[in-house]
Amino acid sequence: VVCSGIPDTTQQIDLYNFLVEQFGEISDIWLEDRNGYEQRQGIVFFTSPYRVRQATSTKKILHFKNQPISFEQCSEKLNEIIKMRFQLLEEPNSNETWGVLKPNYINAISEFDQVIMRNRAAHRHSAKASDGG
Repeated sequence: VVCSGIPDTTQQIDLYNFLVEQFGEISDIWLEDRNGYEQRQGIVFFTSPYRVRQATSTKKILHFKNQPISFEQCSEKLNEIIKMRFQLLEEPNSNETWGVLKPNYINAISEFDQVIMRNRAAHRHSAKASDGG
């Protein structure tokens, strides 16, 4: 699940603990690097499809560190990228695996960046709309 609107100062463990309180078990979280001035996005890895539905269909707005955060299900393409990344991390010394996946992974990273940028722009737009701006 893509999580948007995360305050720049957020520590991964703080977000993890908050989300566990809200939704139950989470297997992992990836956070975008800080840039010093802008909200971040992350990917939340839930332990079950039920938890994914729970997060993406929530009717209430969740506030983390006084900031509204939103959730949306990852696209199929983003899921493919994530699976590739984990496969590479599980077999870091496998030249054969790297040789096969590297071209696809490099292209996927570029697409991943585009997804992050689109999500960031959409989140800014919805934040301005809710502020009346």
